[in-house]
Amino acid sequence: MRIFFVIACLLLAAPASAGTYYGAIAYSLSDGHSGYSWNQNSKPAAEKRALKECKKQGGKKCKVKVTAHNSCGAFAVSVVAGKTLHGGSSWGYNTAKDAKARALKGCKQHSNGHACKVVAYTCNFGK
Repeated sequence: MRIFFVIACLLLAAPASAGTYYGAIAYSLSDGHSGYSWNQNSKPAAEKRALKECKKQGGKKCKVKVTAHNSCGAFAVSVVAGKTLHGGSSWGYNTAKDAKARALKGCKQHSNGHACKVVAYTCNFGK
């Protein structure tokens, strides 16, 4: 009886299993508008929401650039004279800080010295 009680207590004290959370970032290269989603229950739902938000901001040619599953992701761009020249993306990071840093690094590797900036990030842990 004690063993059953101990096992029952351990099961009740154990944290609930992690859910599945998706987020996405959409960006319109032609006009620089972006949209993002977080903590959606599926990849298609996350992408659909990010595209909707991008278009809501005025994006005319929004495309999904990043999808993150149970993690953080980011998208950074280099814009010169109103045109997006290069982009960098990241996904699979535990923090927004790390995701942003990796997206900036990716952008800077191809920007020929032009400044890069993070346009959006998403973290998806159900919080």
